[in-house]
Amino acid sequence: MTAAAGSGRRLRRFGTHLMLVMILITLPVIGLISFLDYQEVEQRLIAEETLLREQTEKSVVEMITLVDAGLNLFDETLDHRMEEGFGPVLAEYERAKRDPGKMDLSRVRKELGEEMDIYIINASGVIEATTYPPDLGLDFRRIPYFYDRLTEIRLGDAFVADRVVAEPASGVLRKYAYMPSPDHRYVLELGLVCSAAEVDRFDPKYQTLKEDLMRLNPALEGIRVYD
Repeated sequence: MTAAAGSGRRLRRFGTHLMLVMILITLPVIGLISFLDYQEVEQRLIAEETLLREQTEKSVVEMITLVDAGLNLFDETLDHRMEEGFGPVLAEYERAKRDPGKMDLSRVRKELGEEMDIYIINASGVIEATTYPPDLGLDFRRIPYFYDRLTEIRLGDAFVADRVVAEPASGVLRKYAYMPSPDHRYVLELGLVCSAAEVDRFDPKYQTLKEDLMRLNPALEGIRVYD
């Protein structure tokens, strides 16, 4: 073997070693750069997703609040009508010597209009008399927070009206209002069934709004509205 051949082999071996060293140095660097790039992209995507979620939530809340405000304006237009409705009820209560059992609620209902039901709730939270038979004997003590509210109304002196709500069983839209009896023994309640015209004006748009928002924003998976 000549000296030239030995030198050539050593050069090739050195070149191979040098390449291996470069590969061993380069691979971790490439891996580190790739990892940092992946983290940066991941963080950017997470930030964009968070921003989109927050903007979506904000827009949904704003839209529902806007619809609710409009419905509330209409709702309040019924308050005066219901407050006036207690006049005949109180007059009948006095005529019956403040005895609900002797009140002619059917006659008063006809005077108020067939869409208005009357309820007499005693101090125990039970509907003692009503023009709506399915609710006769209903005991509100089973709903403690509402019974406490009824007690507060009974002991007070103010007219109180609720928002229009849909009955769970029938879906009929009703508005309820309350007033204490003069002797504070009972809560007098009126339940107004909204007419077809009122339903058209009031008809809660939450379901339609929900469908529209979900159609416009594919990222929106669901909306749940609590009354």
